[in-house]
Amino acid sequence: MKHLISAALFLIGFAPLSAQQEPENEVKVQIFTQEEKDNLQLWYHEGLQKMGLSEETEARYQSILTYYAVKMARLDDRDQEWTPEQFKGKLKEYLTKQESEIRKILTPEQYTMHEEIYGEFLRSVYRRWNIDP
Repeated sequence: MKHLISAALFLIGFAPLSAQQEPENEVKVQIFTQEEKDNLQLWYHEGLQKMGLSEETEARYQSILTYYAVKMARLDDRDQEWTPEQFKGKLKEYLTKQESEIRKILTPEQYTMHEEIYGEFLRSVYRRWNIDP
């Protein structure tokens, strides 16, 4: 259950509340509603349990995901002035580094499950950002 908090932080980093609910001077862009965040968190937690990670590996896995989720979530903040190409390039850079670190700590079977879980989540984010992967 303690890792549910980490999963929540991970998803909240990518999935804040919808943009209509925030003050105009707020720099954070909101791409998911609270209900969508709740559903994503539940789905992610269920997938994480299926991976069968040891406590230590799960902690390292969550740490890596959270670290990069926070970095990636900041890419579309209103105070960032990325061109679409720069945005995609930076996103790809973070994803590449993240995947490299994750690959080192998971078994091939666990990594395959990670790709399925995280891939589905990324597809949702890409749709919301209106970009091609």
